[in-house]
Amino acid sequence: MKKILVGMAVVLGISLPGLVIGFANTGIKHLGAEEFIRKAQTMEQMNSAFDTRYIGATENRAYVECTGMYRLFPNHKAIVYWTELDGLPPELAAQLREGTSPWIPWQEKAKRAEANEFAGDNQ
Repeated sequence: MKKILVGMAVVLGISLPGLVIGFANTGIKHLGAEEFIRKAQTMEQMNSAFDTRYIGATENRAYVECTGMYRLFPNHKAIVYWTELDGLPPELAAQLREGTSPWIPWQEKAKRAEANEFAGDNQ
């Protein structure tokens, strides 16, 4: 019986900090329209410390996810940012409602540039 209790204590001692760190490394945050646009535009900038991705939109909201090393957390962290579509410029809100992102991630831009360069070399 003592071995079982010790085993359970060890498992709890190992898993509890992992759960706490896991919860600390995720989050969701509301942003105003202008701040959301600035955050979303960061996906177009090359950066090795963090990454921003457009997730999509619902009927009323748009979402981006940022992952990377943030402030006091030494581990990987993911934060989902959202804003109301009605607060965005009408053209942008319409585009997001259609499911099209106006922001092109820098990785995609690099792939396109490489493909264009490769196509130019083969002509």
